[in-house]
Amino acid sequence: MLGYSWAPAPTLHRFSPLFLLSFAIICNGVQAYIIDDTCKNYKGSDITADMQKAISEVQDMAGDAFAITLTEDESTNHLLDALFSTDRSKHDIVREYFATFHSFSPSQDFVVICDDAHVQLQPDYTNNPPDPRGVWLDPIHGWLQNFDAFTPCDHTRKPGAQPSGMNAYTMNQRLIYLCPQTLDKPKGRSLAPYKDQELFGQSIDDYMLAPATLFHELLHTHITALNDEQVQAYPDFNDPNVNPFDQTYLASLPMITAYGFSLCWKLGSENPSRAVTNCDNVAYCALGVYLHKNDWGNVADFSVGFGHALP
Repeated sequence: MLGYSWAPAPTLHRFSPLFLLSFAIICNGVQAYIIDDTCKNYKGSDITADMQKAISEVQDMAGDAFAITLTEDESTNHLLDALFSTDRSKHDIVREYFATFHSFSPSQDFVVICDDAHVQLQPDYTNNPPDPRGVWLDPIHGWLQNFDAFTPCDHTRKPGAQPSGMNAYTMNQRLIYLCPQTLDKPKGRSLAPYKDQELFGQSIDDYMLAPATLFHELLHTHITALNDEQVQAYPDFNDPNVNPFDQTYLASLPMITAYGFSLCWKLGSENPSRAVTNCDNVAYCALGVYLHKNDWGNVADFSVGFGHALP
């Protein structure tokens, strides 16, 4: 059982994927990561080997991102254009990230945790006055969070919480929790079977599997320039009570975190300077490069849609 100090506030991410491009999993002969015991009994199954494979695939993604984004092939440029605009200076920033990641060697280990079902609400003995709603405690990994500071993978365990869509989050800069929304995706837990496939018409979001999610979380852990940026929400074209082209309505739309390819594309087209500091934009770039048989960034064919593979 591992013990960690109390944390005043969590770092929450959707995917809540440094990243360790050439991600020296072995540092000075010592393994630099831990697969937590929660992975040995995830819904009755031992998925430790799946997590080890996912980490190996993070290495592969890192190497590909470094190598392929240095080229000027058409599909890679389409992807960079879609996520970061056609401003080549923004592309250069992303390439610098990947060059840094490729040579990066982590100075501290990290822990991969499978779900957070063991994190529970407990009576509040730490605040004065105490919060009658309680506080969140991870008794295995040793952290405590105030009620409002944290939402678990299963948002229904937090009274009054809105659906979060949480895929993963990082706590204390080294504890990476992968949620069932990531671990139980229909396409599995490995990207390797899809690496050399032509995936015409399919959405890149469906391939944000465990390796890509880890990639996102590790980016947060090691690259301080990257954040979870916000972008204005899309209008609701299905609501008959609003005019999706009304300027007053458009101005009233909330700012939301740019998670998912569509919002990353929106951020890249509206605010490229923030796109290059948005973790998900960088993670989707690496994922699109890894699934190299497809052109994910070609937005000329609107019948297919943003973030869907073209040949």
